[in-house]
Amino acid sequence: MKMRSLLVSLASFVLLWATPAKAQRGAPYVEGMILAETDDWIAALDLWSNGMEEMGTEGRYDPRIGVAYVKLVTERRATGYYEAASQVFLDGFSTNDFIPYRDVILEEAGRIQPLFDEEDREWHRWDRMIREQDPRLSWEIKRFWLEKDPTPGTPYNERLIEHWERIAYARKNFGNESYGPYETDDRGTLYVRFGPPDKKQGGVMGADDFELRIRIPPDTPGATEVRNRLSMYDYHPNYEIWAYDELNPQDVTFYLFGNYQATGRFQLVETPRDLIHPSAWSANSRRGTPGAVRAGYYMELFYYGELARMGGPFGRRHSELESFWDRMAGVSNRPAPNEETLEAFSIRYETEDAFGPEFPALVPVLSDYEGSNREMELVATATRLLSRDGEPQLVMTALSSPRTFVEGVRALRRFILDEEMVEEGMVQHTLIVRDEALMEVGRLTERSSSHVGDISIFTLRHLPRQLHYTVLGEVVCCGNQSQAERRFFPGQAHLFPAEPLSSDPEYLEVSDIVTGLPIPDEFDPADLYFPLVPSRTIWRRDPLRVYLEAYHLREDTDGLYRYRADFRMVQIEGDTEVVDEKNPPVTLSVELESADPRNQRFFDINVRDLSLGNYRLEVTVTDLSSGESKSRVVQLKLLQ
Repeated sequence: MKMRSLLVSLASFVLLWATPAKAQRGAPYVEGMILAETDDWIAALDLWSNGMEEMGTEGRYDPRIGVAYVKLVTERRATGYYEAASQVFLDGFSTNDFIPYRDVILEEAGRIQPLFDEEDREWHRWDRMIREQDPRLSWEIKRFWLEKDPTPGTPYNERLIEHWERIAYARKNFGNESYGPYETDDRGTLYVRFGPPDKKQGGVMGADDFELRIRIPPDTPGATEVRNRLSMYDYHPNYEIWAYDELNPQDVTFYLFGNYQATGRFQLVETPRDLIHPSAWSANSRRGTPGAVRAGYYMELFYYGELARMGGPFGRRHSELESFWDRMAGVSNRPAPNEETLEAFSIRYETEDAFGPEFPALVPVLSDYEGSNREMELVATATRLLSRDGEPQLVMTALSSPRTFVEGVRALRRFILDEEMVEEGMVQHTLIVRDEALMEVGRLTERSSSHVGDISIFTLRHLPRQLHYTVLGEVVCCGNQSQAERRFFPGQAHLFPAEPLSSDPEYLEVSDIVTGLPIPDEFDPADLYFPLVPSRTIWRRDPLRVYLEAYHLREDTDGLYRYRADFRMVQIEGDTEVVDEKNPPVTLSVELESADPRNQRFFDINVRDLSLGNYRLEVTVTDLSSGESKSRVVQLKLLQ
């Protein structure tokens, strides 16, 4: 032990002496890695934790330490260090020094990108930032994991740790190839996204002697030679198939992995045909096969037979193929169907598979801490306004509802606590404010009884700084012991408002658009800041209510203030407008007047005849006296 300590000290001394300024900056990371490699991992963690704390007092952070710390504790399942790992990791990515830590920042961003579906706009945003080596990546990484934390009120980030536990497991178990963001084969990428499959099957693909004897009976002339020749095209690729029950509510989602074209690298493949060696599709492979068809069609039948044990599309296709082969043999006494028909089957299967799994994943990730695992849904909005004194304001509105009522207007029901909790149960909303470095600078908490309505409103000065806001909604109860021990993951929303509105009276200004629904009878209007229940998810049978405020209107010759509000609501896919002649964009133009240079209005828009989907609502306010205009845009989702 003394000799090992001496070696560590000498190594550290050499590093420090060789390049003093640079080595001192990286010394905690380097010394910790030496300790970890000599299996003194607890000492390494202590060194990294203390080193990061000391660096933090000087406003310096090292993301290498953050990654190394969380990697080490999750590989060793050192659960007692998980809370510290969460904090050290986030502290590491508080750095503003991109160039010295570029590689580790880009690698970590690459480990986040696969958590989005490739059709998601966020996937493309991360892809662009990585390709352009955007210096803001470190901030984006920290923001991403802060917003994924299911319990922001505690230092422990359960979702971050779950992510790294999956990486550790994937690296240990899916190392047929080492490529991709997690240094694993494609199974590792899928495991990090979705966790363990509900069912899996693997092994070596290929025809066994029993199957060959069925297709080439022993009484076939030269049966042994024919079977041997057919076996030449069977390269017996490794394969594994995973099945998930929860990715698509309609049915099971399957993923197939294997050696691409039988001898290639082990990867996710689109279709079983990808596992067949190209030589099996050559014209030469017809020679000597029963029925003189390409060997690939035999391989396809055999491989589907192996996969059929998992059921799903593989079982159906094998049953279809096997029935056709048997029927042709019975009708025409042919050892194989004609090649044109087999090709039609194969092309149809390949075309179906080209669009992905039969029942594709409808969620980007499966996690114990995301999605339906929250017991409360939170609707939160940040609205930029000007106060009566003309000062920029932010109004944060938070409304909580049970998870079971998340879709549409029924999501706006009050959170009804369990009967035993009614007397003492409260819904608590907490607003957490973080500065430009995503460091917490304050929090406000408000509680409301479930009998009154689970709505909280926070009114703040809107400072000219890029502050980050998190709103939490959680049940606070302490009556029944069993309920008190029950774990509630709070509903949460994250808001990053644009710059404050201008207070200059010389220029027209317009508030953010507030959207929602007319106030239901069960709601007390006094609980609401705006004359609507805020929501950006609207049921088609309900009217869409839109509220906005106009400021600094110019006085007309008759002492009134006149302006026009032009509305345009168009369906979108991603960022692209959907042009539909049968359902053109909703447009509305209203001329209004006011006795005051500022005016507040709400409008009800009938959306009953619109198609379901995502919409962009744009409102342009034009001062009719000055001709000045200003537009605001918001995105909505319309449900049945």
